[in-house]
Amino acid sequence: MPYRTASLFCHLKTLGTKKTLKPIKPPLKTYEFRVISSKRQALTLRPKRSAMNKIYYLATCDTCKRIMNETGTDGFELQDIKQKQISKEELEEIKKKHGSFESLLNKRAIKFREQGWNKKLLSDDQMGELILTEYTFLRRPIYIIDGDAYVGNSKKNVAEIKAALSE
Repeated sequence: MPYRTASLFCHLKTLGTKKTLKPIKPPLKTYEFRVISSKRQALTLRPKRSAMNKIYYLATCDTCKRIMNETGTDGFELQDIKQKQISKEELEEIKKKHGSFESLLNKRAIKFREQGWNKKLLSDDQMGELILTEYTFLRRPIYIIDGDAYVGNSKKNVAEIKAALSE
């Protein structure tokens, strides 16, 4: 059976059961649920994804497109970092979730090497400033899922994104 969405005031009679959920005042969260049909019926409740889910990507990047096709973009706010640059506040939030600016810096970017940044020792704050000055210096794609940040295109990272989405 497909997933259905309802508030905590939902009446489960519509799904073929005689049980009802008692209303909680005020309603706390919205849940999505499904009923598994067999000899016994099981009810699975899980929180609906928050609106904070976001993907920072580059529209011209084939790798970003591939990963977004694999994982799907339903329920995500999409931000093309070339059209709308990432703000300092957003970058700071991602840094808090992921660790350091060094983990967000794309050291393989052509401009990064052309300008000689790869031969210099940079502090974490300098790396943050570099990311803000040039969108190609940001490692991508960046998925924000339920408050966690997933940065980069490694197979391990894509597997973590898929696991987070299937929860």
